[in-house]
Amino acid sequence: PGNISFDFSKFDVILDDILETGARPYIALSYMPPAISKGDIVDAPHNWHDWQLTVQKTIEHVSGARGIQEVYYEVWNEPDLFGGWRYWGPKNYLTMYSHAAIGARNAQRSTHVQNFYLGGPAITALHKNWFDAMARHAINNNLKYDFFSWHRYAHSMNDFQKDLEEVRSWLARYPQLAPTLELHVTEWGPDSENHAAYDNNYGAAHAVAGAITLNQLVDKAFVFEIEDGKDPNGQVLWGRWGLLTHQDFGASPKPRYQGLMMLDKIGSQRLQITGQGTWVKGIAARNDLGNTQVVIANSDAYGRNSESVPVTFDHIEPGSYQFRMEFLDGRVQNVNLATTSAILRTEVPMTANTVMIGELVRVE
Repeated sequence: PGNISFDFSKFDVILDDILETGARPYIALSYMPPAISKGDIVDAPHNWHDWQLTVQKTIEHVSGARGIQEVYYEVWNEPDLFGGWRYWGPKNYLTMYSHAAIGARNAQRSTHVQNFYLGGPAITALHKNWFDAMARHAINNNLKYDFFSWHRYAHSMNDFQKDLEEVRSWLARYPQLAPTLELHVTEWGPDSENHAAYDNNYGAAHAVAGAITLNQLVDKAFVFEIEDGKDPNGQVLWGRWGLLTHQDFGASPKPRYQGLMMLDKIGSQRLQITGQGTWVKGIAARNDLGNTQVVIANSDAYGRNSESVPVTFDHIEPGSYQFRMEFLDGRVQNVNLATTSAILRTEVPMTANTVMIGELVRVE
């Protein structure tokens, strides 16, 4: 106590790996370092000022000495599960957050620290009592509070949609926060436990449909996790959450990875899209070549829904076009189309748990 030193050398290796991919780190400030904990890594510290200093020094290192801009710091991970934290009583998450925010404020006063964001609580599911407690606490104590985060595991896109509609309505009741508070889903997928979906095409369709749904209403969303843990029984695929297999098996892309890569090909100029259904979700954009692109996912946990999805392109130039479709299974199909009006129609055959990226290219 009172004699803490910090060694970030191992952490720097991880930061370097992230930066080399072109990404920026999004850091969960968890769990409690054993050197300052009064119990295990999900317990409170002996002295809250030690935690406060740890947060301060971490931010000063990453956003200061390392000079990484626009880093997000999430205070803890699933406090309602890991450690049994509540927003009241002796093991109070709000106390943890307060000291993290003070540490962040102290770091922010340093002139060499780049702009960064602080928030939480990364709870296991969306709970209004947690949202209200965080909002009131941040407002009443004038704390840095840049984003509210939670996790959602569900098979139905309706559950994701309901979460987002609810949290937006709650936020509207806090005009002090509403203009700037970001909403983050920092873990999401079909199931919080090991599940076959994480290894098959349903998982890919769910990931793309989920990303499309979340994209419309939240600021950031993160699938969990990058790489599978190692199966104690030595299986390559064991329902683990990774986008890639374990490195001992080549860190090979799984279907969810491939689905998200298809989604990543879409252009940055988003176009309005309507007509999404219970299973079929879509997103459209114009790419740098000026071509219209659309990604469609048919996500069905029961693997029963197949349909010919009607696709209508509106407000286009009359002429001849080719619609190139690439499917998750590697199939490529080209359809020649023509129109003398500003509307072009086609249909895309979508079996259950299929993902397709299409690009409309004018040929005349």
